[in-house]
Amino acid sequence: MRKIAAKNSSVITSEFEDLVLKAQEEEKKKVPFSQILKSFVLAKHLILLCLLFSLFFIIFSAINFNLHNMTGNIFINYFILTIFDIPGSIIGNWASDYLGRRMSSVLFEVLSAICFVIPIIFINNKWIVVVFCAIAKMFGGAMLLSVYKQVGELFPTPLRATAYGVTGVVGMAASIFAPSITALGQKNPAIPYYFVCGFSIIGAILCSFLPETLGLPYPQTMREAISIGKNQPYFSIIYKGNVHKKLHQTKPKKVSTLDVSEIKA
Repeated sequence: MRKIAAKNSSVITSEFEDLVLKAQEEEKKKVPFSQILKSFVLAKHLILLCLLFSLFFIIFSAINFNLHNMTGNIFINYFILTIFDIPGSIIGNWASDYLGRRMSSVLFEVLSAICFVIPIIFINNKWIVVVFCAIAKMFGGAMLLSVYKQVGELFPTPLRATAYGVTGVVGMAASIFAPSITALGQKNPAIPYYFVCGFSIIGAILCSFLPETLGLPYPQTMREAISIGKNQPYFSIIYKGNVHKKLHQTKPKKVSTLDVSEIKA
């Protein structure tokens, strides 16, 4: 800073140095998890992400557990379901960086729901059922990758690891409902697909309520995390082609007095 100040013919005052030292000390302080629950914005983001992770793990587990309800060779079916995870990761990574996290996750959930409708119609065709379940699983994995990026981009540095841990644990815990869903397939093999299709539609709706984080820097403080998404209309579309223009046109709103009081210990 002194070199920059000297180059600009400026002088760094002792008051400024004190402010810098104070800011550095504030960053080192540990932030308890309860601070997320004290902020409506962060609590909303955490709940939405936990629900999305839960829906994904239920769908993912239900598809794998439903193998015994599918006709054909169980090993071939499992191989087909697994091999589609590779293109899902590639597509999800590319789409989230080009189309944006929000739009890509909504799109993937809608496509996943459509793919789950096909097995309901052609429930007696083993190849159609397996292939479209694999494609739906691929889109679900791509959605999770987009949402996974948002977890780190919606929470401040002191709480980022905690947010990843909470969403992951809640999501995996929700997978205990998957065996009950697949058990219904013993009476009617189409029933599990009604559930996973409905969960995908719900997931698409939930994804739309998360703010777009493409092009935004990782929030370092609670105040920065709370301000994310406040300047984004619900029907806004932000992708790689217009992200810089959108960020330039819409300046971040100031944090309200209520929000500032929420982040105080």
